[in-house]
Amino acid sequence: MRISFLTAAIFLLLSQLCSTANGQSLFTISLERFSINKDSIPFKIAEVVDGRRDKKVIGIIQLGLNNRKEIAVFEKPGLQEIENLFQRSGLISRETGFVLRVSKLFISEITQTWKETAKAELAVDFFIPYQGRYYHLTSIYTTVEPNGLDVTQTHGANIVSVVEKSLAQLASGLNSMDEAKSYTRENLDDPQFSFRDIDSMPIIQTDQYKDGYYTTFDEFLNNAPSLDITCKAKLGAKPKIKCGDKEESINLYGYAKDNQLYVLFHQRFYPLEKTDNGFFFRGPDEISPRVTSDMTTGWIAAGALGGGLAASSHKYQALYYIDLRDGSIKNRTGF
Repeated sequence: MRISFLTAAIFLLLSQLCSTANGQSLFTISLERFSINKDSIPFKIAEVVDGRRDKKVIGIIQLGLNNRKEIAVFEKPGLQEIENLFQRSGLISRETGFVLRVSKLFISEITQTWKETAKAELAVDFFIPYQGRYYHLTSIYTTVEPNGLDVTQTHGANIVSVVEKSLAQLASGLNSMDEAKSYTRENLDDPQFSFRDIDSMPIIQTDQYKDGYYTTFDEFLNNAPSLDITCKAKLGAKPKIKCGDKEESINLYGYAKDNQLYVLFHQRFYPLEKTDNGFFFRGPDEISPRVTSDMTTGWIAAGALGGGLAASSHKYQALYYIDLRDGSIKNRTGF
């Protein structure tokens, strides 16, 4: 009996030590020092609904020279950091505000030749609450992709940026909203519930893609690019477009040229392949090969952006797909 007890005790101790050694570290993010510029936002937020599948993890970051991976979480549980951000910014009105539902919030990093890129993705749905029902206004996907030698410390600002961009995008389209459909609170709380009908999307129904740049995910879904394909793009933390002599910073989701679709991911355009009900592409591994070249330093025409990457696609092994329910890009072969 003594031997059995001692053996069990040693086994338990070793198990605990192994668990601690192999356990994943956590990288906490606080939004406490940030606020939102509300000058161009003519509405308030009544409530933030957490519609995410994973209500704890918000991404994977890389630390140190060896790019050690750590799970990123908010300092406060759930979406309290987002709610407090709205409160600090004077954007809360429980009686007259819109309901904001977060279906996707994720941050990531990829190491490239001479720099790192960070990415923050946010997918949200906006509703008007009325007599126990929720009337859907729109669904919006936004992203930012800053770069630098060490982008890990930018994630807090990146999250605030995509939140602010989603509010600004809603504000710019309020006057063109169609009649809203109503839903129950159970629909909003259900992570599996989608407010988009994939089968009816024009980009799914057609095999002829209009040439041009997509500035939003909705333009992509509607096969309706808003910028001429002859314009040139300069990628970076704030992408720019030059059409003739006019140059401006703008959101970019992707583009279509010669009936080929491309999506922007970590400051590169990747050619998309279509399946029966979606799109995928081959992109960088968790840490991309050092032999890849940067193509984001100057103005480049759409054909050169896409053609260069297509010609060297053998360097990209990870498989990504677009989640057409919210616009986010997901890795099928890892984080």
